[in-house]
Amino acid sequence: MSDRPPADRTARLLLRYFREPSRFRAEALQPDAPRLDGAVVLKLALGHRIEFAEAALNRLSGSVLRDAAASYVRRVCFRADATPYQTLGVAPDATPEAIKDNFRLLMQLVHPDRQDARARWPESCAAQANRANGILRNEESRAAFDREAAERVRAAAAQA
Repeated sequence: MSDRPPADRTARLLLRYFREPSRFRAEALQPDAPRLDGAVVLKLALGHRIEFAEAALNRLSGSVLRDAAASYVRRVCFRADATPYQTLGVAPDATPEAIKDNFRLLMQLVHPDRQDARARWPESCAAQANRANGILRNEESRAAFDREAAERVRAAAAQA
């Protein structure tokens, strides 16, 4: 299993993507984009306080990080072509526990019954999160998805 990126790195990348949206589109959506810690992103989007090693990040207003994280979730997790892994903010080698934890955090953020008036999420976000969780929580459907994804990569490479 891959190491989780430090929370500080995740916060710095979120801020960069938020402050430079044109670069965000060019960089964050690439398959080899720097990996962010999905749990940290979701906790920040929910407004949870995270203690960073870097003092400058701890001095930032919570709303700045919350807005940056929510923007990332909207643009990456809920884009039309997001994989179930991207929707839930987990790596392909994520444990069932990590999948479950990120799904719960994501639903706290986007479920229609849990939203606050400040940040509204389309109902389609909760539906997309449910579909992603349905695929990844079941070993057989997850394995089938992984096989199909690998086949699509092989087919694309053969056409190139």
